[in-house]
Amino acid sequence: MESFDPEALFARRREALLASLRRVDADEARRFIDEIFAGRQSHPWFKPCHDFLDEHPRDTFLRAEVGDGYSFLYDPAAHAGLWCKCGGTLEAVGRLHGRGLETIKELTAPFPAKFS
Repeated sequence: MESFDPEALFARRREALLASLRRVDADEARRFIDEIFAGRQSHPWFKPCHDFLDEHPRDTFLRAEVGDGYSFLYDPAAHAGLWCKCGGTLEAVGRLHGRGLETIKELTAPFPAKFS
C-alpha cells in the first residue's frame, strides 16, 4: 500500500502553480468561469462566481492549474479568489479561504514583475 505524502503533494502542486501561473483580465476570467460551468448555469456556484468577477471588474487576476484537475483564479488586489476541480466536467468549486488563500498569496508574492 502506497503511503500519502502531503509534503510531496504540496511540492508538486507548488511547481505546477509556478509553471502555469499567468495574468488574466476580467474578460478572460469570465470566459474561464463560463467554460467550467458550460451548460450548467443553474449550478449553485454559477452566480457567486460571476458576482465575484462583477465585484472586481478592473482587477487583474492570476490563473493557474496545480494538478489533479485543480485550477484557481486569484485577485491579488482584493486578496480573494476561487478554486475549482474539473475532471472533464466540473466536480467542485468554491472561494479560496484560510490556509489555501494565504498559500496562494505567499506563492505569488515574489513574482510581481512577471504580472505587472
